[in-house]
Amino acid sequence: MAKNPDVLGLRNIGATLDTMAGEVEERRESVNGILCRYYALSHRDVNVSALRTAIEGDEFNDLAQIDARGDIDDVSVDFVRRNIRGDVSRRLECGCGSGRLIPKGIYAHHYCEPSYSMIRGLTQTIQDFWPEDLEKPEVHCAVTECIPIEDSTMDTVIFMNGFFQVRSDYESLIEINRVLTLGGHFVFNILTDDSMDIICGRVLGLYNYVRVVKEFGFEPVEVRDNGHLCFRKATDFHPEMLRKLQFVKSESSDLYRLRNFYAPRDGHLL
Repeated sequence: MAKNPDVLGLRNIGATLDTMAGEVEERRESVNGILCRYYALSHRDVNVSALRTAIEGDEFNDLAQIDARGDIDDVSVDFVRRNIRGDVSRRLECGCGSGRLIPKGIYAHHYCEPSYSMIRGLTQTIQDFWPEDLEKPEVHCAVTECIPIEDSTMDTVIFMNGFFQVRSDYESLIEINRVLTLGGHFVFNILTDDSMDIICGRVLGLYNYVRVVKEFGFEPVEVRDNGHLCFRKATDFHPEMLRKLQFVKSESSDLYRLRNFYAPRDGHLL
């Protein structure tokens, strides 16, 4: 279960970015005469802390970027609008920056943004453009790899113009799957043009990435050549989804055995 939201706030603004690795545990084993060492550690705190520091101290102003290059385009706005599901109260926008979708009439009850500077801009946008008949939203200083929202409570998660910059898209996909209800929509975009000058932005192959997202319990709803994507949560994520089914020929017969069999995915083979 997720931790209680650290709502603006802002209380311990970077706390949700920390992941405690604990003590390093080493296990040694001899395999075919070779010493193998196994470590119960999936990351280094110092590296995560360095990335957190970079984000927290980032003074990039996306509102100034709008003045220089123009606002979020109508194609993106229309794509988001037609793929939204559920009420505003069950809607989350991640990596929302200063809230560029709010003046376009696209609202969420929860906003997640890890940058101090962006949050200051977001609160100003809410003050200037939020409808009087809507309950004021909750703003969380948080990363998508650790969303401070309860399980299965969101009908739509939006992440426009930023998902390609997350620290770990795999962890982010697991978290987005966790907070979405079954049938809920994840609406986002990726970079497919490697000529663009984007700091720490990964350019991805569109249809290869569609296959990647499907591995985390999602099914495609709408896929556009410009990198706009909408997926539906088809099932809760389980780690076994990431283990590829394999047929291995027996050394003693012509029979094959299955490795990494996952019944919800592979049961039809029986």
